[in-house]
Amino acid sequence: EIATEWIQAIESLDRAFNAVIHRRFERALDEARALASGPLAGVRIVEIGAIGPAPYACMMLSDLGARVTRVDRIDPDPLAGAGDPRYDFLLRGRERIALDLKTERGRDIVLRLVDDADVLIDGFRPGVTEKLGIGPDACLARNARLV
Repeated sequence: EIATEWIQAIESLDRAFNAVIHRRFERALDEARALASGPLAGVRIVEIGAIGPAPYACMMLSDLGARVTRVDRIDPDPLAGAGDPRYDFLLRGRERIALDLKTERGRDIVLRLVDDADVLIDGFRPGVTEKLGIGPDACLARNARLV
């Protein structure tokens, strides 16, 4: 009799757990559908992670349906806006990749991302992207329609 009660309790917990998982999955699907159907659906944006208005602008563009890929530093400075997306709402709705932009491999990956992008947003001080080899001239040479 005790074994039967235990089995029933476990089955009840299993049903409750599956219901919670199902609700979370449905919520995630609803969010994905909303993002895919926004007015900017199909627009691809590459964001070079920094501080200032760039993260906020990219969050808004992502909320409107754009596909935003954020390039972060490998060892992010906590003051540079590369925090944990669970706690930093400005990072929501993005794909993220961590690269060392001071290496040839990091620059090549950014330029490959730019090849398929519609928009490039960086929040660095003037001249920083040029020093890294991913400035406007280098990017426009790879993708002439880039904004």
